[in-house]
Amino acid sequence: KFEIGKKNIEIYKFILIKTYSDHKAQFFVSCGPGTYVRALARDLAKKLNTLGHASDIVRLKNSYFNISDSINYERLIDISIVDLQNKLLPIDYVLKNIEEIKLEKKYSDMLKDGKVVFMNKHYNNIEKDSLFLIKNNSELVSIANLKKGYIIPRRNFNN
Repeated sequence: KFEIGKKNIEIYKFILIKTYSDHKAQFFVSCGPGTYVRALARDLAKKLNTLGHASDIVRLKNSYFNISDSINYERLIDISIVDLQNKLLPIDYVLKNIEEIKLEKKYSDMLKDGKVVFMNKHYNNIEKDSLFLIKNNSELVSIANLKKGYIIPRRNFNN
């Protein structure tokens, strides 16, 4: 059995959109990060002394993405390669909240080869196992941990 621990979450909006029957309804929820919508449905059902679950969950927005910017399957199979390339975002777009470390090419090449690199600059207040984006110029080279001054590659990118 899997249990989700209790935690404080933020619910900005919780709106009943439509009631289909005594047993089915549609809601709009605007919430903060870390909210489990299925747990929210379960907790609502408990408060109402009944059983309940969430189905047909549609995430309209998440961090930097909005559903209005997405491409549905029918459009995806019909879109030209040029149009598709214009729609694609670089991988570091979704990682822009992660701190960057810029390295000279010789050190970024070492990381690409899977080697650990020592750097003189220490980052203060680093959480254990914090991830960093390692870049050479603007090119994403690696996602890595920084431990005791050593950059340890976790995922390398060949551009």
